[in-house]
Amino acid sequence: LGMYGDPKPEPPKKEMPAKVEAKNDSPADAGPKADQIKFAGRVVDPDGNPVKGAKVGLVNASEYLDDPPTLQPSAIAGPDGRFDFTLPKPDGHLFKFFWQALVAWAEGFGVGLLPVKEEGATEAEIRLFPDLAVRGRILNPEGKPMAGATVRVVQLGSQEAPDLAPWMKQAEGPGLKVLYPGLFDNLPHRVVFRNQPGLPPARTDRDGRFTLSGIGRDRVAALSVSGPGVATSEVVVVTQTGPDGQLKLVISEESRRQWIPAIGDRPPPAGIPESGSTRPRSVDAPDTEPYTTRHRFYRVPFDHVMTREQPLEGRVRDKETGEPIPGVRVWTLSPGGEILHALTDKDGRYRVGGLSPGSRLFHFEPGPDTPYHKWSRSGGKQDSVEPARLDMAVPRAPWIRGRVIDERTRRPVAGAKVIYEAVRANARAADYFERGYLNLVEAQTGVDGSFRLPGVPGRGWLMVYRTERGLSSAERPVQGDTDRTDLPDNLDTFIGIETYIVPADYQALVAVDLDPKALKEYTITLDPGVPVPVTLTDSDGKPVTGAIALGMRSPWLKWSKPLADARFDVPAFNPDRPRALVFYHPDRNLGTVVQPKKGDAGPWAVRMQSTATLTGALVLHDGKPCPNAELTLSFTYPSQAGPVWLPNHPADTHFKTDAAGKFRISKVIGDVDCAFWYKAYGDESNWLTIPFRAKPGETKDLGTIQTKPPSK
Repeated sequence: LGMYGDPKPEPPKKEMPAKVEAKNDSPADAGPKADQIKFAGRVVDPDGNPVKGAKVGLVNASEYLDDPPTLQPSAIAGPDGRFDFTLPKPDGHLFKFFWQALVAWAEGFGVGLLPVKEEGATEAEIRLFPDLAVRGRILNPEGKPMAGATVRVVQLGSQEAPDLAPWMKQAEGPGLKVLYPGLFDNLPHRVVFRNQPGLPPARTDRDGRFTLSGIGRDRVAALSVSGPGVATSEVVVVTQTGPDGQLKLVISEESRRQWIPAIGDRPPPAGIPESGSTRPRSVDAPDTEPYTTRHRFYRVPFDHVMTREQPLEGRVRDKETGEPIPGVRVWTLSPGGEILHALTDKDGRYRVGGLSPGSRLFHFEPGPDTPYHKWSRSGGKQDSVEPARLDMAVPRAPWIRGRVIDERTRRPVAGAKVIYEAVRANARAADYFERGYLNLVEAQTGVDGSFRLPGVPGRGWLMVYRTERGLSSAERPVQGDTDRTDLPDNLDTFIGIETYIVPADYQALVAVDLDPKALKEYTITLDPGVPVPVTLTDSDGKPVTGAIALGMRSPWLKWSKPLADARFDVPAFNPDRPRALVFYHPDRNLGTVVQPKKGDAGPWAVRMQSTATLTGALVLHDGKPCPNAELTLSFTYPSQAGPVWLPNHPADTHFKTDAAGKFRISKVIGDVDCAFWYKAYGDESNWLTIPFRAKPGETKDLGTIQTKPPSK
């Protein structure tokens, strides 16, 4: 979501900004807590000199705020330009899907940008840019100066150093080669301020003029311009003096084939609305020319003429009673991706301004304390500036109430996330969810473990998880309105779209069957499991360090980081439903599978064994040797049907035959079902497998394997 689907903004957050810390005298061995991320480094000017008093903050592009405030610092650089601060880890895996950047700013400079990774940064150097005041003039649709317009930086990108000349030469000439039409993706240093805290905005004066400072010279900036009676627009500015122009993006056929299968016939978002295209956006488009987009841009100074808005008005009411529903948030996105929104008043009425003419998708989100689901519906008129109208009548949903507690301590669990989805066979779900639009229904437990969220009459599922370690629902019985305690393989559900849920990804699975006339409360348990002590040794009884494990956490199909000690705990284990563990040492060719018996809570003394070696030869269908063929190995995790691979490292997972078609692979874990995969013709659909099992340390010969002819 957010990248190829409709963004799902979070409700407006009212938390105070992180506390500013100017001290840099913390002990050298003091590290961040497990639930925090550390950022440290120094801020320098364009010449590399430290900048005392520079402010530093993190911009997380996964946040969505309706009215984002000015960016607040998390630290202030000391006399040597150094800074040091920690922030709470974001919920979920937001770092993996969105841009994260450290931003530094100081009076008289353009901001410094530095992309950061999920684990944070401890030796970051943020270089400020020379500044160039961005001046311009905003004109109303009649071409007259427009006072009171707001101009705000929503996206910013640059090279590592303030020099755009090579980039501009390519962009204005043959075009920038990109994977999909994201203008800023081609710039290594970039930050998204859209719907997040950002740089201070500017307001136009009586002559329509404005000045923005702090962007920096030789940068590409996207500016959002809004005002009363006009459509919110987004413009691209290259912070240089000179004439305006166009930037060209080129998607090669190879790149196009990479993203088209992933998203169907919808192209990825451009980030900035395109002003022209030389190719239709379609999977079936001819393959003779690359797909291109062009983006008009301004240089400094510039004039920009606004267009008239087409506001959307309407009323939201209860479908059964006709009573108005106040506090419903109605929102949509501007062409540049900013949230335009309004709240229904006591009479259920709303008005969303700043819209350009045309039809678009609007989202209706009732307040958190009202028994209604979210809805999405298209509204607006093409080629019109007259107010459009969209009235909504939504059905009242039955409440699902309950409490989440710890299975072992019986204490309430605060901060757990509870998610609801109706089963696909529940015919009533279509009355509550707009078909074709994702509608997430979730709540968070309070300090007493309680929760409340709207459901649908009939059958559905509750899925519960929290960030703390605990047993997966795959290792626990199903709870709620069911006599079946065994976990189903998957959950066929419907929340506006048909979804496939993997139950093992959650810590509790609860079946619900809602009768609006006889609602009840659900008590849901989460089980943290028990720690199991383990000692890892080799065949000689010597301690083994640096091994990795599969099954350390639940769900289990994820390899751990290297184990620094030969003695450790499996942190969350269920002796009543034991799961297997796989230990592997990539450097020493050691591997073993542990399958505990029911009730075995350790301690375990695990002796790792030498991996087996697989040999053989691959020949073509005509009997000639098959050189340079692609090979890989997988094994079957006990109690699971699908294949599992060793960690994604070429030396452990990808192999090739030699010039005579022979192969020798010493990476086979013994006493477990394995599969040998080969692909002889570079044909993606022609992977073939041979099942086998080897003993620890054995050399297993598959003999001569004759390949099949390539598929058509």
